[in-house]
Amino acid sequence: MARLFDPVCRMLEVAIRATVLRHNLIANNISNVDTPGYQAVDIRFEELLERVLRGEVEPEEVSFEPLARQPGVKLVLESGEGVRLDANTVDIDREMTKMVKNMILHNAFVKLLGRKYSTLKTAIRGTL
Repeated sequence: MARLFDPVCRMLEVAIRATVLRHNLIANNISNVDTPGYQAVDIRFEELLERVLRGEVEPEEVSFEPLARQPGVKLVLESGEGVRLDANTVDIDREMTKMVKNMILHNAFVKLLGRKYSTLKTAIRGTL
């Protein structure tokens, strides 16, 4: 994509995509809360955002599926706070908290990007 938009727009686009990826992982963790031996998984996308800002990764390269092939996205196994007999590391309270935090971040990123586009639209129209 041409460099029509500033780095903030690019970062917000990737952040929105990353929060969708994280939401899917959290939902998967929650759905496996009773699966023996299941290991909770999360992503760390901060490094991905840095790579996008440096121009090493294009926002279009960050797609929703499959997770394992995303450039710069690292899946991280999470250790549980308590030891369960079935070796499952999903803590439902922790996952629900992460889901709410992720949803708040996602909504904030969408609103910020909407404002950036609104500003661009105003500049194109030449009206206030």
